[in-house]
Amino acid sequence: MAKKKNSGANNAASGRAQSAANTQKGGTYAATNANGGAEDALNGAQPENMAQENTAQVSEMKSTRTRLAPKYRVQQFFYELADLLKGAVFPFIVMCVFSTTIILFYGFEDMAVRILAVVLGEALIVGSFVMFGRQNGAAAYRRFKINEGKRKLGKRDKKVVFKTGEYAPWKGFVIGFISAVPFLILQIIKCFGDFEFVNFLLEYACGWAVAPLEVISSAIPQPYYLLMVLLPVAVQGGFYIQGMFAEKKRQEQINRVEDDKRKGKKKHYYEENVYEPDREVDISGADRGKKRK
Repeated sequence: MAKKKNSGANNAASGRAQSAANTQKGGTYAATNANGGAEDALNGAQPENMAQENTAQVSEMKSTRTRLAPKYRVQQFFYELADLLKGAVFPFIVMCVFSTTIILFYGFEDMAVRILAVVLGEALIVGSFVMFGRQNGAAAYRRFKINEGKRKLGKRDKKVVFKTGEYAPWKGFVIGFISAVPFLILQIIKCFGDFEFVNFLLEYACGWAVAPLEVISSAIPQPYYLLMVLLPVAVQGGFYIQGMFAEKKRQEQINRVEDDKRKGKKKHYYEENVYEPDREVDISGADRGKKRK
């Protein structure tokens, strides 16, 4: 009986110890779950915090895009000026070449020859202004589309951020004005005095502006010659805008054709790749028996 009592007491003690251990384990497990829940809560809150940080960064980038520091504004101005000068180089060269051509026939005494030379020369000049204006407008629009894609990808190059060389309606008129600046300088000097060197440059480098008015009348006051600057400014500016619209329409047509081709290929692909069993192959019973043997 004493042994049975001792064994019962031992069993009771071991049961209490086991229950205490289980209780301890349960508390530990609960605490672990609580910590895990807290960690999950923190992990769940982290994307929201990251989203807030990203939103703050995007807004900061937008503010930096729209508001540049003074030193960057200066850089932006010189970048843009260099691009405009590059666009005005070829029109100026063509103006000089055609002016020389006009002068070659402008010295004839026959008035009909002089008028014909001026008309043909001015037509060539206007044609060159149209061509260069369209090319500059189309190139500016293409650059705008390329840089717009780079900005969406987060590229931070200076020319991309400054929008250097991208399309703006006023740029065509500025390019035309820059190409006529040498004529303006020489003609302003001519208004204040008669200098042989200035007269030589006006005739052989700026004949496109001098010859038409000389044919009309040699008594036209010199300040009126300055109005000839409107010819390159108006023509190049107008066809700069027209070139942008033409390039935009061309790209839209290309995108539309590519989309149609892509849709057609997809439909054709699925039609070609529909699985059908080959019904021409027929294995006779004799052949099957031979194969089995």
